[in-house]
Amino acid sequence: MTIAIDPADHLRLAGKLAGPYLRRHPRLEDDILGAAYLGLCLAACRYDGRTKFGTYAGYWVKREVVNYLRDTAHIRLPRPEDARRTASGRSAYEAARRVRVLDEQEYDMSDCPARP
Repeated sequence: MTIAIDPADHLRLAGKLAGPYLRRHPRLEDDILGAAYLGLCLAACRYDGRTKFGTYAGYWVKREVVNYLRDTAHIRLPRPEDARRTASGRSAYEAARRVRVLDEQEYDMSDCPARP
């Protein structure tokens, strides 16, 4: 069961969570804030009420900002020749590629509850 949350009520939260990324990449302020707001909307859509909304939204906001920075090459992924094995036996490069494939799925927001 999802709970209807209006993302507009939590815009300051998205800005605050995007702060560390804004300080590191000041020229990308609009883009980073846009990614943070997208993460906030995704969190509001999927929120189920088991935790505080700020805690839940923090994951989604950071995820979208990092994905944006990674996809626009502002942060680097490990290269195959620099790969080191992790505890799971995968190289860091293989693990990063797996995350990228999982994150490239399109966002389907059609199942979100209607906002009043």
